[in-house]
Amino acid sequence: MSLPDCRDIGGEEPAGDGFCPVELFIPRYRSETLKFLRDGSVRENWRFESRAENLADKLEPFHHTTFGPWTGLDIGFVAGCLWGDDSSWKLQVFDLSRAAEGILTRDDRFGYVEIAAGLPLAAAVQVERRLPGLLRVRLFREETRDIATGKRIHHYDDDLLIDDIVR
Repeated sequence: MSLPDCRDIGGEEPAGDGFCPVELFIPRYRSETLKFLRDGSVRENWRFESRAENLADKLEPFHHTTFGPWTGLDIGFVAGCLWGDDSSWKLQVFDLSRAAEGILTRDDRFGYVEIAAGLPLAAAVQVERRLPGLLRVRLFREETRDIATGKRIHHYDDDLLIDDIVR
């Protein structure tokens, strides 16, 4: 939707048996430039979300730090479920690089990933980058494991375990 005129400029077509999105997170960051007082060397990082908000209070006396403006990535993360699947949230990615043209693409580039239940999407997906390195994402996933064997227990099998405990 374009703003402020609220005109529909594109998006996905409805799919009755597809992915049902429930939460969207578009990471934003501030560029952080550190100039080390001892040798004059400079290092740049990207500080994402909450890690960037209170940095001015935590500056070390060994370097001078400046911050750029908030910038959003051209990707967004979306949590949702697959129609007919269990109740856990899966993670998919939106490519927003052509959103102004009304072109959005969504994919499951991380595979069939169940994110941690009870966490907001912004907490379950943490983006980081130290320049000149790659943009990375840390995913907080949910898995149930048998303590004795270490074997993964699928959500559908959890009910069987609860039945065994109740008996």
